[in-house]
Amino acid sequence: MPDVVLEVPGVNRYTGVFAECSSGKVLCSVNNLSLFIAISKRTDGLLFCTNCLTGEHKKFQSSSLKYKKEDKWGNYVKAVFVALEKKIKNFRGVTITLEGLLLSADYDTVRSAIALGVLSVVKKLFGVSLDHAEMRQILYSVFGTFCLETVPQANLLTLLYAKKNSFVLVDLETAEYKVLSNPFKKTSEYGFYVLDGKVPPGPVREELQSIRDSLNVSMKEFRLYFKKNSFKNFDINRLKSMLFMGGEASFGSEHRKLCRYMYSEQRNTEDIEAAIENKDVVRFGKVLSRNQKDIKEGLELICPEIDWIVKRLLDEPACTGAGFASNGTSGVVAFVMKNAELDSFREKIQMYEHIFGFKARLYSLDDTEVAHFTSPKA
Repeated sequence: MPDVVLEVPGVNRYTGVFAECSSGKVLCSVNNLSLFIAISKRTDGLLFCTNCLTGEHKKFQSSSLKYKKEDKWGNYVKAVFVALEKKIKNFRGVTITLEGLLLSADYDTVRSAIALGVLSVVKKLFGVSLDHAEMRQILYSVFGTFCLETVPQANLLTLLYAKKNSFVLVDLETAEYKVLSNPFKKTSEYGFYVLDGKVPPGPVREELQSIRDSLNVSMKEFRLYFKKNSFKNFDINRLKSMLFMGGEASFGSEHRKLCRYMYSEQRNTEDIEAAIENKDVVRFGKVLSRNQKDIKEGLELICPEIDWIVKRLLDEPACTGAGFASNGTSGVVAFVMKNAELDSFREKIQMYEHIFGFKARLYSLDDTEVAHFTSPKA
């Protein structure tokens, strides 16, 4: 039986899905996917790690922990122990087991959850005293120093700082974050919900990566052309002229189209932040719809199952807005609806399940949990 078990959630992105491309802002929350990390002490000096999804077993000598590309996810485990080498007393080895649906998510989701989760269970098991700022510094070193990778800031900061029933706004340019209380209450007229259509992740994930690659190329051209790293501190009249009125004719039309999307994405994130802070739940829903329109028209992202759900939601008078949100797998639909009318919409969910053959799951932020320790089970 393990000594310590931690449950780590996944992360939803509601606006700013491609914020890394523009060094912009992203609105996140934890979601209902989970990674369970179990740890127990050994006496043979080994780090013995098991990934229950892939069936992989990895053994590392604790006296010689070095980065090796072929170790893949095992490098994040090794990196934590290297970072804590001087803080752990009487270390003689550990067994670590990774299990849960989150392991089938995309690269950033999995590596963020493993790194934060392993750091948390090691901290607990060996009584290492670390505050959030120190944990953040260690996690940055795991990726940037040991693994020589970009730091998945949006996921890490959401997992590290999220509170129950809250959003986390992350500014990727400044590495600052803000925890925003969920303005939707059970007693309110309107509620905020997420519908996971359980679509197989392969095709959607490939399309999202293709879009991300194209956006990175266009934003690179933007930075070279305008000598700016982001849309911040940019002359707004020149920017709008270039994006919306054909100014700067020498800037390629395809790059212009994708940069226009990135600008709209950041505008939507700023607007939804204001809606949350002002507790304007109707405006929140309208921003979700506008963001959905920008994704469809600006990026031509197509997922029949998600498109079907969004259309049925927007046909409902009780729904003030709905749109695609990323969750590390195939995406979900976030929406705002009158609480009194939610039960009637469940009939549409049953229709979705009949048409597409996938068992959908409906949840609210109140149904999700931040990373937390659970009782070890035999």
